[in-house]
Amino acid sequence: MSRVILPNMLGSTMSSPQTPEITLDDVMAQVGFILFRWSHFERVLNEQTDWLETRVDSTEGNKTKHHGAFQVFTRWKALNELGMKRDERHKNAVEKLNAMFSEVLKVRNALCHGQLSATGDPSKGKAFIETELSGEKAIYHHSDLTATRGKIHYTQEILRDISSLASGLDERTANTVYQNMRGRFKQVENIQ
Repeated sequence: MSRVILPNMLGSTMSSPQTPEITLDDVMAQVGFILFRWSHFERVLNEQTDWLETRVDSTEGNKTKHHGAFQVFTRWKALNELGMKRDERHKNAVEKLNAMFSEVLKVRNALCHGQLSATGDPSKGKAFIETELSGEKAIYHHSDLTATRGKIHYTQEILRDISSLASGLDERTANTVYQNMRGRFKQVENIQ
């Protein structure tokens, strides 16, 4: 592997690889990052769902505690339907977020419940995890896992934005939130 010599801030030199080799350790580190981000996302999802229940749903009968990300997200969506007041922008944002959530949940579940093998060959720059869940096989490379990690982050931020909209913001504040959210959705589209 060739190296480029770069000066550091103190005037000495240090070497830096031109093309980093992706190892199995790098792939596994991304899995760890995904699980860490996912845990934080679930905590935020639960907090936002509880928060919406106090602001949107006045019926006592619907305050059943839900378990599992899919069930909590389904409850969160239902609360948003109650709070959106026929606003198409809100409805579209929830639909887009639902698609993002489904995508990252699928990867997270495959990594947690369907790992078949992990392979690394640094000499070829290839390292990946192979999964099979519910009869569906997938291979996740470092770049796939890095993208998933970023998408989980934006899913969480957009979830907060949408929750704030469901609680009934004034029009000016709502427009600012929608504008910020459009930017976040655009950033997710650029993640590859």
